[in-house]
Amino acid sequence: MPSPTLDVGEQRARIERSHKIKRLGIKRLGPCVWFKPDWAASSTGIPCHARSGALLTRAIPARDNEGPAMIQVGDHLPQATFRVIGPEGPIARTTDDVFKGRRVVLIGVPGAFTPSCHRNHLPGFVTHKDEILGRGVDAIAVTSVNDVFVLDAWSKASGAEGLEFLADGNADFAKAIGLEMDGTGFGLGMRSKRYSMLVEDGVVRILNVEETPSKAEASGAEALLKVL
Repeated sequence: MPSPTLDVGEQRARIERSHKIKRLGIKRLGPCVWFKPDWAASSTGIPCHARSGALLTRAIPARDNEGPAMIQVGDHLPQATFRVIGPEGPIARTTDDVFKGRRVVLIGVPGAFTPSCHRNHLPGFVTHKDEILGRGVDAIAVTSVNDVFVLDAWSKASGAEGLEFLADGNADFAKAIGLEMDGTGFGLGMRSKRYSMLVEDGVVRILNVEETPSKAEASGAEALLKVL
């Protein structure tokens, strides 16, 4: 029942909001409302901030019935197509092209040239490249939700010779492995979470996902070297 301390208008608004939630099938998780990601930012749904409870203006996708769950150790990587720079311009490389029959360290980052990626995350793999490859790794690959030209410029600016840069411009791969990140609140659109993994012949053997996107600790080169 509506609280007797509320005026009639507020009571009516709460009742209408409750009916709307039930009708649209919005799932409530704790203090937050999560709902389908294909709803527009102007949707009449009412998601709220997980920590403060303050209302947000954009949807938070539910992971229980929308999209694949996050990939786990022992899983095969799904089929996806990346773009890389070739001698005459961009070329496509599939998941099989990159990982089949190889032992590959894959680094996922939110964005080329972004502070943590550029200053903290990628430099560690550049510095420790030879040591990582010396552990029986065939290649070190970096993927980000950027176009292939941005990634090519980033690889050159970072002195990352010998690393493979895989452009996931539409976030297809990030979504397929359940490691996409909604950066629309920062004007970044859909991005990838920060992680590192070891993939052997297409199968995930080690997976380190960073809990805080601005940090590069659990997913950093030194942390990965400890378990290679």
